[in-house]
Amino acid sequence: MKHKNAEVFKTSFYFGGNMLVYDIIEIDNEKVIMRRMRYLLGAFYSVSIPLSNVVHVDVCKRERGAEILIESYTHSHIVSKGYSLASAHKIKQLIQP
Repeated sequence: MKHKNAEVFKTSFYFGGNMLVYDIIEIDNEKVIMRRMRYLLGAFYSVSIPLSNVVHVDVCKRERGAEILIESYTHSHIVSKGYSLASAHKIKQLIQP
C-alpha cells in the first residue's frame, strides 16, 4: 500500500536485479517496507522495520548497481540488490538522520 508521503524505489534488471521478479522499498515517515515478488503470479513477501529501530544502513557498490543492507535492533534485516547507486544513497539518506 502506497502512503501519501512515501518514497518508493524499485529494482531494475539493468542494475543487477532479477529479470522476472523485483523488489520494492517504500520509505514513509514511520517505517521502511521491503516487498519482494515471490512468484510470477504476483504474490509478495513483505518485511517492515520502524525507522526508530533502524541501527545500520549499508550501501555496497556492485558491478552495475548497488546492494542495500538495512539492520534493526530486533535483528531483522532487509537485503536488496538492483538499485542505481544514486537511488541507494538516497534510500540511505532518507533512513538515517
